[in-house]
Amino acid sequence: MTHKTKGTLVKMILLTVLLGGVTAVFFILHRVYQKVWMNATAISCLTTFYHLTMRIAVGETVTLIFAKREFPKDRLGFHLF
Repeated sequence: MTHKTKGTLVKMILLTVLLGGVTAVFFILHRVYQKVWMNATAISCLTTFYHLTMRIAVGETVTLIFAKREFPKDRLGFHLF
């Protein structure tokens, strides 16, 4: 993993943690004040949190699995585009 890629991963993880915190805050505020927009904001943050978490988990898993494999670049799948 290059330094640039590692920096991007750290930023994504920090953003995910921040979104998790914002989600919790808006869910608590919604419970206290019963405002619909707070619930909508919490759900939007939670959706983004979920997608970033899955993107990080799948990306890192695929990287670990395929890190040392060599792909034959002369196959048809690599030349379709």
